[in-house]
Amino acid sequence: MPGLFNPSGGTSKKEEEKKSSGGLFKSSAPSTSNTSSGEGGLFKPSSSSTSDALRVNPIFNENPFDTAATERSIANAKLRIQNSGWSANEDKRNRVEKALNLPQDQNWFFDTLDVLNRPQQALFGGMDAILKSANGTPTDRDKAFMDGLTGKQKVRGSDLMQGLGIKNKALKSTLGFVADVATDPLNAVPTKLVGAATNLVGKAGKGTLKGAEAVVPPLKTLRENKIQPALQSGKDALGRIFVPKYKWDETLTGTKDPFLKDRYIQTENDIRYMTDEALRGVTDAARKSGGLDTGTDVGRIMEQDVPLYGPRPNRQLSADPKVQAAADSLVKSNDEIRNWANSNDIPVGEIEGYMRHILSVEEQAARKIKKPNAVDRSFSSMNNPDKKVLESRKLQGSAEDINDMIGRKFFEPNAYFATALGQKKLIEYGNAVKFRREVLSNPNFAEKFIPGQTPAPVQGQVVINTNNYKFLSNPNNVGLADDIGGDYLVTSGVKQALDRYQKISNDEGIHAFLKAYDAATSGWKKLTLLSPEYHVRNDLGAKFNNYIGGMDPAAITKYTTSATVDVTNALARGKETPLFNEFRRQGLGSNSQLAIEFARHGNDAEKALRGVVKDQSRSKLQKGLGVINPLRAFKTSQELGSVIDQINRFALYKWSREVKGMDAGQAAAKVKEVQFDYSDLTPTERELFVRAIPFYRWSRNNIPFQLKKLATDPTRFENVNKLKTETQNYFGMDPNNESEFTKNSLAIPVSGDGKGTGYMLGLNLPAGDLTKLSDPFKLLADSFTPIAKTPAELAWNYDTFRGKEIQQFEGEQKKLQIPDKFFGVNVPGAGTPLGGIPVKQAHAIKQLGGNPARQLFNKLGVKTEREKEEAATKPVLGISNIFKKYDINETNFYEKKRELRELMDLIDYIEQETGDKPKSVRDIKKGL
Repeated sequence: MPGLFNPSGGTSKKEEEKKSSGGLFKSSAPSTSNTSSGEGGLFKPSSSSTSDALRVNPIFNENPFDTAATERSIANAKLRIQNSGWSANEDKRNRVEKALNLPQDQNWFFDTLDVLNRPQQALFGGMDAILKSANGTPTDRDKAFMDGLTGKQKVRGSDLMQGLGIKNKALKSTLGFVADVATDPLNAVPTKLVGAATNLVGKAGKGTLKGAEAVVPPLKTLRENKIQPALQSGKDALGRIFVPKYKWDETLTGTKDPFLKDRYIQTENDIRYMTDEALRGVTDAARKSGGLDTGTDVGRIMEQDVPLYGPRPNRQLSADPKVQAAADSLVKSNDEIRNWANSNDIPVGEIEGYMRHILSVEEQAARKIKKPNAVDRSFSSMNNPDKKVLESRKLQGSAEDINDMIGRKFFEPNAYFATALGQKKLIEYGNAVKFRREVLSNPNFAEKFIPGQTPAPVQGQVVINTNNYKFLSNPNNVGLADDIGGDYLVTSGVKQALDRYQKISNDEGIHAFLKAYDAATSGWKKLTLLSPEYHVRNDLGAKFNNYIGGMDPAAITKYTTSATVDVTNALARGKETPLFNEFRRQGLGSNSQLAIEFARHGNDAEKALRGVVKDQSRSKLQKGLGVINPLRAFKTSQELGSVIDQINRFALYKWSREVKGMDAGQAAAKVKEVQFDYSDLTPTERELFVRAIPFYRWSRNNIPFQLKKLATDPTRFENVNKLKTETQNYFGMDPNNESEFTKNSLAIPVSGDGKGTGYMLGLNLPAGDLTKLSDPFKLLADSFTPIAKTPAELAWNYDTFRGKEIQQFEGEQKKLQIPDKFFGVNVPGAGTPLGGIPVKQAHAIKQLGGNPARQLFNKLGVKTEREKEEAATKPVLGISNIFKKYDINETNFYEKKRELRELMDLIDYIEQETGDKPKSVRDIKKGL
């Protein structure tokens, strides 16, 4: 793209090197710019002094955003630059943009929508000309048609309604939007043709390559022996990093078979559904028995018949029928899981028929401070004592019996906590063993490896010792981890799947530092997402994805309403429809599992499970009071987000089943495509990228999805943009004066005075992520976790999000004062100064403190001139503030100031490069 400023002889290399990230020319030399009242005001080289110099004094100007003086200064600066033989080239478009007559500096996403909308603009141009001619204004129809096709003229549907004599603003805008959507010629183009056209181009390219190789045979040899292997190697490397289940359909013989993928997906669905069902059973029992406090009494009943060496202590069993019923319920659920395991030939041992022995919270806390005694230490885990403990000290009996023998609260005596974790472990173990057995029994993916007989592994194959995949780390679980079968030759996909199940069966394998780091990241995310606005944005974003995923607005309304009833009945009343149960069986509705997965990565999974049991065991009254309890704000926010997520997912699932006629598997795949499966990651992504980029799971799913839909069904994106345009027209907002930041956020005005002032709704829709692709390096920098990024920013004194220095001068402080209102309430002493804190310290607090810290600074902070400019040209929208006041005049005022700063920097640069000071306007006019 051409440079912003070009000398008459073209762009020099030195000039390009002088450009800053903001398009400015920076000069290290002191400014010697000429000043003159005839040039419209004072010119200063630095941005801060220029801002101060151009600040409008309301005493002398009733309009605080009048740009007349600044525009005169801009014209004078351009005259001085041109007189020096340089050019302040205003047209910075590249050749493609010029050829297509696209607006300057417009994001590629809107360029795409602009070009796609040209056929309709041609149609509207012709129709507008006909209406004008009919109303007595002769207009050339052919020219109007071509002006629309080439982008020289834009006609909205509301403009046509105006020509038809419709005067009512609301009716005109509504009918105009309907006309925009209904008459788009692209609606007549089947989306399948897009894919066919892409395939045709690809085949044409391959045909050209084959023709060239036939003429020059060495080209084929080069491609086959050098280029193709290198490309395949690079593709495989990237695939293993970024593509979940990469090449899992490749067999040992090189054929394709979906067996491994299908079995893995089914196993994951079974684990999620069975875990959710088990947790429901445990929490229902706790709630009906009177709460978690009855857990020890329930456990005593469950374990009353556990064998014990020596005389058994006398323990009083509760006669409360509710406690008895809870114990019976948990024993029954244990039997169901054990029977399921036995029916699948998965021996679990009689010990699992009782309450699983897990370390108490007190014991876990003590072991973090003091290492366990040798006699208590397991070979690979501290979840239970070593098998030698059981043999040498005869630690058989109930959890209470063993605690008495050891002399401390060693095992958890509360049956609800112990059963929840025990059943979850058993479910994961049983399903993993079933998966392992089925995969190792399939000759397409595994065969017994016999040295000297079995061929050595080739690319995509590996030899594993299957005895390393027992999925149990506790040696005292007799009979649960027998010898499996030694060495097997398997595909790489088989090993990745087995590695995954081996890892989730062992919560001890994460380094303490990573646990602390992940806990800090999790805490920051909770703070960042703690706002009602986030949930509004999340809900509407999910509905937007359902829309571009195929649902029309009427279907979204109908099925969201229906799904809200079904999900509410299932979660609040325990009454679910057969379709919702089917939805959960596909692994799509596991609230509890999602909560555990959120905390599992580096955190204490057992602690997370205890929290789930506590939350779901509460009575309806306790849950109602918890919603308004500020101490449960994070938990309430998480629960609300989970409900919103399930409603939108189930709405899409129900629509796919009832309207599209999909079977359960196809509907589930549709939900995972549109609303994403956040657990579907590669090991590299899970261990590295998720830690480095807090919202990586969202971005890595959303951006490819939006790109795919933009390529295959762009009309839905156009329709959203048309709604935005018609709304702007209704509120008297000129799209040409809209700030790029607001435009890229797809902000829609919701009020206006007809003069460019009002409020806009910044939903930050998922499609807005596409606009960020124009600057991938900034996108990456903005995405990094503040925990790692903030220290680097402070060291460099550079705010990567805003692209500016954090501290402008030594000792700079962020000034604070009492606001006029705080959350809508008048505050006594409004405007009273509260002092200030160093700007670097303020930056760190805002970055690490999440949404509450940012909101506090927004309320108390005194905006500098630079911050006012940023607020006008780059308003913050989305997570923390979806409603924002806009003022087109203010935005234009600050953009003119920025343009003047750029011109003044160029004048300084010219002087530095040539050694001659550009003449003043006075001297130029005098001919000197």
